[in-house]
Amino acid sequence: MADEHKLTADKYAARKRQAQARKIMAAQSPKAANDICKFIEPIINLSATKKPIIALYNAIGSELKLNAFATQLRQENIKLCLPVVVQKNAPLIFREWLTDCQMSHDEFNILAPTTAHKQVTPDVIFVPLLAFDRHGYRLGYGGGFYDRTLAKFGKNVISIGVGFAAQQVNQMPRGEFDRAVDYLLTEQEFIQIDQS
Repeated sequence: MADEHKLTADKYAARKRQAQARKIMAAQSPKAANDICKFIEPIINLSATKKPIIALYNAIGSELKLNAFATQLRQENIKLCLPVVVQKNAPLIFREWLTDCQMSHDEFNILAPTTAHKQVTPDVIFVPLLAFDRHGYRLGYGGGFYDRTLAKFGKNVISIGVGFAAQQVNQMPRGEFDRAVDYLLTEQEFIQIDQS
């Protein structure tokens, strides 16, 4: 139990520190959102499906913005969806994200497609983060939504942690429910995580 309390305290301190650091990184890296677009082709080719359904995220605060990325994916006729929080302590669901999509705020006040849009199962999920390590572990906001979602889908989905290169740390504090992502995407590189 003491280890669990220490882990919680370590993550809390890291979240506070990394959230502040990410604000600075976002201000210092105005081209990062465009720079990640150079990795579109290898990302599309990850899935065995010729035209995968890709789940992006609606960036909040200083998260790496995916607007330019979404525009280019649409030009490639890739179907997009966004995550929706429908219930606390539950996996995310995903709804189609069309260019003329009706949007509303979900349970956590994040803009998401309304119930008028079809629920879909993505092939690839982009996961925002506060920090990450080279083992694919990430620091989120502490709600566990992405960890539960990745556990639910297992190997049926490809997960990509998305952030600024400077968000990398040596090792993330992690617990038994933390899930590593399959790939990491920054403005500098797109790498596969060795999970052997």
